[in-house]
Parts: sequence; C-alpha cells; structure tokens
Amino acid sequence: MNDGVTAYRDLLPADFASRTVLLGTFGQLTVRVLGREDLIIMKIAASRPRDLDDLRALAPTADELAFVARQLPRINSLSPRDALRMQLYLEQRGPTPERP
Repeated sequence: MNDGVTAYRDLLPADFASRTVLLGTFGQLTVRVLGREDLIIMKIAASRPRDLDDLRALAPTADELAFVARQLPRINSLSPRDALRMQLYLEQRGPTPERP
C-alpha cells in the first residue's frame, strides 16, 4: 500500500467517505477508492509532475473544478500554501461556474 497520500488527507472534506467508490472485495478485504472530486483535490494539492499528468488524463469537468474551488476557504485555514497552489492551478484553467 502506498501511504504517500497521507500528507494531503487533511485537505479532504469531512464527508469524503460518502463519495468513495467500491473497487472490490477480496476475501475479507473490502477496497474503496476516492471519488473523482476528492482525487482531483489531492492531485491538485500535490501538483507533482505525475499528478499534473494524471489531472490531464482525468480531464476534470467545470463542475469538478468548481467543487475544488468551493473547498479553498476550508483548505486555506488548514494549509495556506496548499490552498494557494490549488488556487493558481484553478486560475490557469479559466473560470468555472463558481468563479467569475
């Protein structure tokens, strides 16, 4: 298991578990993965070259980017540096329904 994502888990909304997707059940192990919106938050927050490649492949919709934008005030209170990086990413992508 890769635990590198734990550095950004605090940035997830409190209700992220409600958006997880069942990957499968393997014997007694049930595996769930982040939903798209929360995965996009994590990828934008990390902004490593491979995350940016993943984001290009995911091709977030305007609604998904708006979801991320709505999280910025909360994320800013936790980690202003991450929030700024995320805001810059969103600004480079152009306006979303939530931002003029």
